[in-house]
Amino acid sequence: LNIFIGVRMLDGVVNDAVEARALGLNPEHIDIYSASWGPEDDGKTVDGPGPLARRAFIYGVTSGRKGKGSIFVWASGNGGRHTDSCNCDGYTNSIFTLSISSATQGGYKPWYLEECSSTLATTYSSGTPGHDKSVATVDMDARLRPDHICTVEHTGTSASAPLAAGICALALEANPSLTWRDLQYLVVLTSRPTPLEKESGWIVNGVRRKVSHKFGYGLMDAGALVTLAEKWTTVPPQHICKSQELIEDRQIQPAYGTTLDFFMDVDACSGTLNEVRFLEHVQCKISLRTCVSSCPPRSYSDSQGICQPCHEACETCTGPDQKSCLTCSPGHVRLIDLDICLQQCPAGYYENFADKTCIPCQPNCAGCQDRPDHCTSCDHHLLLYQNRCLAACPTNTYETEDYGCTGCHESCETCKGSNSSQCISCLSGHFWHEGRCVKECPAHHYADTHQRECIECPPGCSECNKTTCISCLDDWKVNSNGRCVSQNSDRCDVDQYFDSGLCKPCHSTCDSCDGPTEKACLSCANPFILQGTRCVGKCDKGFYNEKDSQLCEPCLHTCSRCVAKTNCSECKVGLQLQSGECRTSCATGYYSDKGMCMRCYMSCKTCSGPGQDQCVSCPNGWQLLSGECRPDCPEGYYKTEYGCQKCHYSCRNCAALALAAVKSGSMKLSDAARRFDVPKSTIHNKIKEKVPNIRKMGPAPVLSTAEEDRLQNWILSKAKLGFPMHPKKADQIDESVWKEHMHWPKQGVESKKRTKRESMPFAITSGKWIEFQQEQERKKTEKEENIRKRKLDREQKKVAKEAKKPKTKTKTKKTKIKSPEKGSPSGGYNIGDYVVVNYEGANYPGLIKNVRNTEYEISVLHKTTKNRWKWPTPADQIWYQAEEVRNSIQAQQRGYNRVSIKKPKVTCNYNVVAVSDGDSSDTDSSEGHNLITPKPQRTAC
Repeated sequence: LNIFIGVRMLDGVVNDAVEARALGLNPEHIDIYSASWGPEDDGKTVDGPGPLARRAFIYGVTSGRKGKGSIFVWASGNGGRHTDSCNCDGYTNSIFTLSISSATQGGYKPWYLEECSSTLATTYSSGTPGHDKSVATVDMDARLRPDHICTVEHTGTSASAPLAAGICALALEANPSLTWRDLQYLVVLTSRPTPLEKESGWIVNGVRRKVSHKFGYGLMDAGALVTLAEKWTTVPPQHICKSQELIEDRQIQPAYGTTLDFFMDVDACSGTLNEVRFLEHVQCKISLRTCVSSCPPRSYSDSQGICQPCHEACETCTGPDQKSCLTCSPGHVRLIDLDICLQQCPAGYYENFADKTCIPCQPNCAGCQDRPDHCTSCDHHLLLYQNRCLAACPTNTYETEDYGCTGCHESCETCKGSNSSQCISCLSGHFWHEGRCVKECPAHHYADTHQRECIECPPGCSECNKTTCISCLDDWKVNSNGRCVSQNSDRCDVDQYFDSGLCKPCHSTCDSCDGPTEKACLSCANPFILQGTRCVGKCDKGFYNEKDSQLCEPCLHTCSRCVAKTNCSECKVGLQLQSGECRTSCATGYYSDKGMCMRCYMSCKTCSGPGQDQCVSCPNGWQLLSGECRPDCPEGYYKTEYGCQKCHYSCRNCAALALAAVKSGSMKLSDAARRFDVPKSTIHNKIKEKVPNIRKMGPAPVLSTAEEDRLQNWILSKAKLGFPMHPKKADQIDESVWKEHMHWPKQGVESKKRTKRESMPFAITSGKWIEFQQEQERKKTEKEENIRKRKLDREQKKVAKEAKKPKTKTKTKKTKIKSPEKGSPSGGYNIGDYVVVNYEGANYPGLIKNVRNTEYEISVLHKTTKNRWKWPTPADQIWYQAEEVRNSIQAQQRGYNRVSIKKPKVTCNYNVVAVSDGDSSDTDSSEGHNLITPKPQRTAC
């Protein structure tokens, strides 16, 4: 059964990769490939298959048709009008193809025929228009032209090759075991020169067969070909003999019809394993050179001025290897950070189809699609959720076996599976009961609205409220202690129960009971405590002893051990312990370590471990790079909305190089952005960048130099206080410059407050942001303090209720401030502290951005020109030795310099003790002392 399959490849961009895909399409299912395309038929083009297409040819003849070899039938070309030669066509000239020429219906050479030695045989095709008939065949898709499903105007060698392919199909149908070499032999032996001998140019070769550069061995004969194929014996393996090269430089004269004759003596590798006894193919490889003004595509000029081929992945290049590409070949994409061309983007990159580049995915993404932050897979320690890579699954989701996060059942807040019976905690309005979240608790249970779970009532209760029974089961009644007891319990002593008209003793561990066994206790004898219906010496795992009671209360269902209802000490498998709570995942800023939630490194927002390089996400404005959160992108990277992207591999500072290229006029902005891999907006902003300055506000004049100097000095004097520059505090500060600036008249009307958008010194605008951060920290500390106080009040009330004797005075515990950790700078300051540094001969406020063993990295606010202030940029980040920074702190004439330093806080026995780090009696103003006021913090004592 012959099935014809067409491959659409010429209606778009045709390149080496497209050709290779067409020639290598399903070689196990397709037997014959018929092709009618090649280089330009202009008589001056020498071209052939690229490296990928050559591999497709070789793979086809060695592996196609289950090792017998694919059959490639090729049209010899239509460049006869330009005296083109198909010997310059690397497709028809290949030993792997059957090169087919054309003859008119009268047996003559058509006007388009190309003459060459590689032509193997001929079939009929068109001739002179209006004189010779053309080939009839099917036309275009009948859906496009339903009235023209056939054509009688198919022309050229493009019509001859399909006829030859059909004849070859008949031969393979007669003998499917034929190899690609067998079929070439059959075509040569059965083609007939007689119908075409009207044309000149026939010669007799060494085996006495007629051959022509116009028609090859003659007109193909389908009947003879099939007959011979049926009885054909497969040819033996091929021997390949390579002759010694002839190295001789000779010039080709440009005159028409000029020929060069070369002669070689060959011995056919006689006496070797590769000896050739029957000549099958002859390949003559020649090197042609010509002088050109520039090397053609896919080549470059070497040091000797000779054009050498580029790597197959390069369209233009500067050298022979893959890293020398300037532009990529069609079908290839460019890795912008490694500057190499590949056939497809590797893992960890996505393809930008607009400019054919591979862009690195966002940090933590193992794969992404369409944009860097649209993850399709994550690094091994992270989880994929909504195309983001997370350290832990968010609320209402759970971790799946394929390291993703899937939604819980609609009633669950957290869960371990998607079913309604796999809830761990419940949404508001639902209560946990045996793995499910229910709206109402079942009988004999009460709903704990705080913990959102159903808790079983004490024995005998049909309805209860925590440990107090409201109503009892039949034959039970509520006693004075709020417990349900038997109706006949008052007939017997406390340690007896009524049964069949008799009072019988309780178990020895019971104080009261409703049966004889140890599991029928209602209350316990001292020193036992009641756990359910048993009296035990201490509470079992999963229970805790409520103070002021002789009851073992159950822990939350998420705890395996607890010290109070809301204070777990050990969690069930799969949950994480954080601040007495068992959670499915740790809170933001914490990571899981063997079931415990530990704090991340201080610069991380979320993390997978304690290290500085184990961040998963960063605070707003910080950049994630190689697992670290940084305030700015380091050298060799540029900032994008997706984080830090690597510059071109040759750039140390890609934005600077791109900016220089645009300003010098050597490159357009769009070209520079593409060449240096920098967003156009980044270059544009750099070109337009202006430093904010103090401008006229309404009728008021610009600050004078003297006033600005006063303002500068005021800023420097207040820098150690952390830039408290909010306008609300202006009336509390007696510096007139501050008030004048913040309360300038506006259009003749007294202004009470200036907005951030109005022009003011950029230092002050930035200071407002700093104070906002400080205000947020203050609110957080205040909230923690309020929580601590409320807890302290509750504890004190319990102690007052329990204690019958006067409260003893407790000792306070003093803790000395620890010395800086080994390896930390001697200055003792931390990231985020504000200091004054000596920068280029003047003192300026600075922000500590990073700390190393003996150095600080400080961003410095400096004055650029008159009336202009500049806030720190990455270029202003300077490393200072610790000793230099410490000595540069400007001491006041009186009192102490206040510097923000982290201090230890102690809370013990409900008393807070403030501890200073030095002797306050020493007031020597030549040194910069620290005035420390620790903030209270909960500490276990």
